[in-house]
Amino acid sequence: MTPRWRLFPKYALLIIALVGGLLIASGATSIYFSWRENEQNLIALQAEKAQAAAARIEQYILEIEHQLGWTTMPALEVGADPFESRRTEYQKLFRLVPAITEAAWLDPTGHEQVRISRVAVNVDGSNDDYSRAPKFKVAQSGTTFYGPVYFRKETEPYMTIARPAGLGGGVTAAEVNLKFVWEVVSRIRIGEKGAAYVVDDAGVLIAHPDISLVLRKTDLNSLPQVSALKQPEASARPSARGIDGAPVLSAHAAIPTLRWTVFVESPEAEAFAPLYASILRAGLLLAAGLLVSMVASFFLARALVRPLRELQEGAARIGAGELDRRIDVRTGDELESLAEQFNKMGMALRESYAGLEGKVAARTAELSEALEQQIATAEILRVISGSITDTQPVFDAIVQSCRRLFGGKAVHLAMPRSNVIESVAFASDSEDRPRGIGFLKPWPLDRGSGAGTCILEARVIAVADTVEGARQFSRMPELAIALGYRSCLFVPLLRDGKALGSLTILRAMTGEFHAQEIALAQTFADQAVIAIENARLFNETQEALQQQKASAEVLAVISSSVADTQPVFDKILDSCKHLFGGDELDVLLVDAQGQLQVAAYVGKAHEAVMATFPAPLVGSAPGRAIAERRVVHYADVLNDPDTPPVLRRMGKVAGYHSVAFAPMLWEDRGIGVVGVARSRGAFNDKELALLQTFADQAVIAIQNARLFNETKEALERQTATAEVLKVISASPTDVEPVLNAVAERAGLLCKSESSRVWLLVAGDKLRAMAQYGPSLGGDDELPLRRSSVVGRAFLDRRLLHVVDVVPLIETEYPDIRELQARHGFRTVLVVPMLRDGQPIGAITLLRRWVQPFPDADVRLVQTFADQAVIAIENVRLFNETKEALQQQTATAEVLKVISSSVADAAPVFEKILESCQRLFASNEQGIIFIGKEGGMHLAAHHGQARRRLEDMFPSAQTGDFQSLLLECGVLHFKSVLADADVP
Repeated sequence: MTPRWRLFPKYALLIIALVGGLLIASGATSIYFSWRENEQNLIALQAEKAQAAAARIEQYILEIEHQLGWTTMPALEVGADPFESRRTEYQKLFRLVPAITEAAWLDPTGHEQVRISRVAVNVDGSNDDYSRAPKFKVAQSGTTFYGPVYFRKETEPYMTIARPAGLGGGVTAAEVNLKFVWEVVSRIRIGEKGAAYVVDDAGVLIAHPDISLVLRKTDLNSLPQVSALKQPEASARPSARGIDGAPVLSAHAAIPTLRWTVFVESPEAEAFAPLYASILRAGLLLAAGLLVSMVASFFLARALVRPLRELQEGAARIGAGELDRRIDVRTGDELESLAEQFNKMGMALRESYAGLEGKVAARTAELSEALEQQIATAEILRVISGSITDTQPVFDAIVQSCRRLFGGKAVHLAMPRSNVIESVAFASDSEDRPRGIGFLKPWPLDRGSGAGTCILEARVIAVADTVEGARQFSRMPELAIALGYRSCLFVPLLRDGKALGSLTILRAMTGEFHAQEIALAQTFADQAVIAIENARLFNETQEALQQQKASAEVLAVISSSVADTQPVFDKILDSCKHLFGGDELDVLLVDAQGQLQVAAYVGKAHEAVMATFPAPLVGSAPGRAIAERRVVHYADVLNDPDTPPVLRRMGKVAGYHSVAFAPMLWEDRGIGVVGVARSRGAFNDKELALLQTFADQAVIAIQNARLFNETKEALERQTATAEVLKVISASPTDVEPVLNAVAERAGLLCKSESSRVWLLVAGDKLRAMAQYGPSLGGDDELPLRRSSVVGRAFLDRRLLHVVDVVPLIETEYPDIRELQARHGFRTVLVVPMLRDGQPIGAITLLRRWVQPFPDADVRLVQTFADQAVIAIENVRLFNETKEALQQQTATAEVLKVISSSVADAAPVFEKILESCQRLFASNEQGIIFIGKEGGMHLAAHHGQARRRLEDMFPSAQTGDFQSLLLECGVLHFKSVLADADVP
């Protein structure tokens, strides 16, 4: 037998070793894993913040670069001002991107031509040479240039972004304020002393909460974590140091586009401060544990020897089957309790052998029930995973599982709708099914029912006896008696503390529900919430995707239909109909008179809607949306007291319930609305926001079309003017082609049904010399009177623009009554043609509909009038010059004959008569001498009356001569001697 005194050192050393070893191992393990977890969590947090900051910075720069791309210009037409075009695009860029403070265009040779600035004077045509600058060379090669960070006036960070300027050639360069980057890193906080900063690819600090470090252009390549960026093959994370040299925990995220890196750091002393405190506490606990173990081992070793022998002997006998054997240990401590436990164990073993079969059966039943519950839960989870978009299969599976597991007569799952509760799933045994269906009718959401109270108070309600113990629910006792339910359990479907519905379990027997049953019912309720949330998230995601797709499709139509807004309007209404379930949809535009006109419409009440337009803007629902600069929503058109009468009447006719109007605003001016009406429910906030987005896209389409059409019209006008000038230069002797070109171009470009060019003839009449469009019959001459529009404009020497001539016929222009009645024209524009301030003609444009001519059209017609005057003057001057040249040539020819026939006058007379015939286009020419005796002698003659004249002379008198000419058909002759015309 081992001597007693040897147990003491064994127990003492064992206890001390166990206690000390466990404390040391526990403390070391706890410290090690705490250190690793703290380090990993902090680095992960820092990496997440660095990645988020990098993403925000990169997105910020890429968004600016994307907006800069919109300034790319197409090839400019001949005559267009490239500087003005660039300035316009850059002004738009300034409104879209406030961060851009300066934009410049470098032509293809690298010389600066345009510079627009928020902070300096705008410069045009400076021709500063940047051909060797990196921003030009990189961007000219087709790659976007991101310049280094610099500080303007040593206060705010800036960088240069340059990219190709599009088909116009050259480079567009923008100076971007990077204050956003400084704000991002300044907002990142890790503990008290943690900070974030940004370095470029050279390791130079470009953003830090302490701006003075950035202004000094601090080089951080001496920091291990920064220098490690240049060694991507290094796998181990280097020990990091802060800017002040102290050890830090560091994480970084790269910005590949800019070749920047975002660092987020925190001092190790601060990061591991909780760990150091934990180490100190572990050391103190270890010392105390060792001391206590030493003292305890001394007393324990002495007290354990004797009782242990008794325990050893008693355990051996019990193990041998002597279950009645009792161990007698009276130490008054745990050993005595241990001995008593051995005694109880023997008794328990004796009893356990007796009731072992019953316990095994009970335990088997419990395990079977638990297994059934797990199977039911797994089945519901499987239904949830297989029915993400539809909650009904999940609800049906839940009520069926609850009825089976709880042994209930019925299980009911209900959800509130407005102010009532509606059943969404119900299960009962077959014989109670007909009666239970009556229970599914909606009932009020109030505290008169258990389900209503459960939903309103968001708590579990268990009723042990529905007849005796639930008098607080006014409707429960009658239902219980009628349907045979005696106990019930109401479990709320909770999400964020709010009840989405209730799960009701009804049993035919009275009795309390156990905690385990309530917990199981709560599990089923949670699964119902999971199904609801899954369906909601899926539907919201699908809805967001559909909205983004619809918006992208509208933008695609805008980009492919620059000149025509109708496809865009049609696509917007189609998207609204698909996304909102709209029944009546329209796009309304405000015309020049402030009236609403229908630009696009989709719906069944087409005739009824069109009959109300054009409609006044003021006092209408669309007018309210424009005036208040917001979406106007009438949730209940028929019952809302604010609904305008016209809208309420249309709601009754078309059968819609709610209407929303989104204003189309341009430069704080309302240009139209997008309206959507539907027969089901009100619009939610997301739908109203999306409707406003569609309205904004419609504005973009309108402005694109306006700019395109204005540019096209300006080009057409310039082309027409150039074509008229071309006709003038090609027809210097004939004004008719010019007048025809003027009439045609004016009619086409000004959208006039008929255009005419009138010239003054006979001193008091205007004659139509050129015409475009349908003929006005025999009305080709007009008398010069103020009682006609053309006559008044001609006599007053001023432009006349009559928007509607019909009301003025009786009082102002009675002369055109018959003409207007025959041809039905309404709008008239008359532009007089003035030469040296005197009218010589006029240009008229007619429309059969009432529509004023725009100022641009009026200016174009005035230009045509000036060109017509130029053409007339050119022809007049040309003819006068030609006539003078012919006269000089004839005179020179006569003088030449005179000089060559000094002795004979006959050749001279013949040449004179030949020249008169050619110059004056005369029928009869003659030279007659009057003798001294008063007789007339025929010296020479050309014409049909020659022989008769020869017979008359020399005795002929003046009267005889005149009678002879009349007989020969001569109506007019000129006597040089008399110097007078004789009819």
